[in-house]
Amino acid sequence: MALETKLMKRTKIWPLALGCVVLAGCDGMGSAPRGETPPVATSSPGTGALMLLGGYRATDDPCRRVGETAATVDFLDHTADLVGCPEGSAQAATFAAEMGAQPISVIDGYQLFTVPRG
Repeated sequence: MALETKLMKRTKIWPLALGCVVLAGCDGMGSAPRGETPPVATSSPGTGALMLLGGYRATDDPCRRVGETAATVDFLDHTADLVGCPEGSAQAATFAAEMGAQPISVIDGYQLFTVPRG
């Protein structure tokens, strides 16, 4: 135990570990506190493979930011936003031209686009 304490002081990770356990009650894996489900902004049709966040161009925009899930992890990029528009909608048809976006996939009834940042 003394060796662990010395190591924690030396590496200065103890405040992080203590804060995680005491304040958040997390399990050390970056997950939600024990017994709680991580928040999801909305659910999508189909398998629920998408985490749809707020509207992309405005709060009421049907084209929405898409968060990281197992289905989208390969599409995420630090230089672009991942956006989903309802498949077959007028917004999906015009989104690419308006935003300079590239269509990349269709998941759960949403056409996914990558939108370059900046």
